[in-house]
Amino acid sequence: MGNTNRKQNILIWRGSAALLAWLLVSVGSVAASTLLDGVPLEVEGYAKAPPGLSEQAAWPYDFPADHLAHDAYRSELWQIFLYLQNEAGQSYGLTGRIARIALAPPLSASAMTTNSPWAFSGIYLSAHGLSKQHGSSAAENEGDDPTFIHSRSLSRDAMSLAGFQENPSRLWVNHQNWRWRNLGRCTLELDLDVTVEDLPLRLAVSTATCPELDDTNDLPSLWGYWQLIESVKGSIGADRVVSGRGWLERAWGDLPLGQGPVVIDRFRISGRAEHWSESSQVTIDVLRTRRRDGSGQPQIAATLWHNGEKIELPAAELSMRDRDVWKSSQTGEQYFSGWEIRLPDPFNNAATEPLQLRLDVHNPDQEMELFGESRWSGLVNVAGAGNTVFSGFGFVELEPIGFDPASGAPR
Repeated sequence: MGNTNRKQNILIWRGSAALLAWLLVSVGSVAASTLLDGVPLEVEGYAKAPPGLSEQAAWPYDFPADHLAHDAYRSELWQIFLYLQNEAGQSYGLTGRIARIALAPPLSASAMTTNSPWAFSGIYLSAHGLSKQHGSSAAENEGDDPTFIHSRSLSRDAMSLAGFQENPSRLWVNHQNWRWRNLGRCTLELDLDVTVEDLPLRLAVSTATCPELDDTNDLPSLWGYWQLIESVKGSIGADRVVSGRGWLERAWGDLPLGQGPVVIDRFRISGRAEHWSESSQVTIDVLRTRRRDGSGQPQIAATLWHNGEKIELPAAELSMRDRDVWKSSQTGEQYFSGWEIRLPDPFNNAATEPLQLRLDVHNPDQEMELFGESRWSGLVNVAGAGNTVFSGFGFVELEPIGFDPASGAPR
């Protein structure tokens, strides 16, 4: 059982790791030509262990300090997923990401520092996407909002173009701003002041739920946590008042560049299950690893959080079925779309049936392209299937299908 749980922990945490590596590849492919102008990208000399500890040690999490930046490490990711609704019941999904990639470790960064205001030692990438619920009729899809918009921005940490500052805590890339108003061990209050294409979003995010930690050291030199967002209030545009909830995720450390033959599809679900003896609020992480070319058997891992308890679900009892395929009219890439997921009872109650979930995409067009790399990342609606009563939402991150779903032949 210990070995199985360790493998599942590795897969679960690689969800954020895979995304950060993807961002590093995306940024690295353009940084040399657009920003660096001949400055080499250094890959050695960064911190690879917690302060004062060995590489084998788990991170000694300390909040609120770990809510802030970790400049000694090569890369860092801030990521937020929000499920929003306006007063009329129209729903929106917001994904927001800011990544920092150092060009030189702190000890050698001084070699790049001059009196010039143009000098810089790192770059920041932001990507924000907003989806609107895709209705079943043309009338439902009418309105001022397009069904999906996204914006991305890349800048250097010079001339106040991008960076992270403390007191007050602020993270920004050009005109995209994340500002922390209150930070404690479990308390977090964050103001998002961002623009997606030409649409301004002003959102106040808050929570009193303690972070869930990655304390397994299954991926050396990579650490992080996620935190449930209990309340979101604010506006989309000038007059659409919204509220909601979601997640904040963090990761920092050292990741290898490059893309291999194996990809990860990630599903994070939150909702209320009327499935056990009483109504239960749960969060579920499901990761599926598969080969790009469609060969081999995909592997699934899942973790469930219930009443503060983290439960690893046995891989042998997990199953997932792809219900459909969506093809992007912009890039021609294909993605799985719509799923049925079957999870065993986490409490080993023989009288309880497995948890059966149906995931429907909030809007099929939630593809984001960053510097030539495409990814589907967005909101899904989650309901029970079979005898399961469940209501909730989730966010899914997908790599393109690297083969023809009809024939199985590599693309």
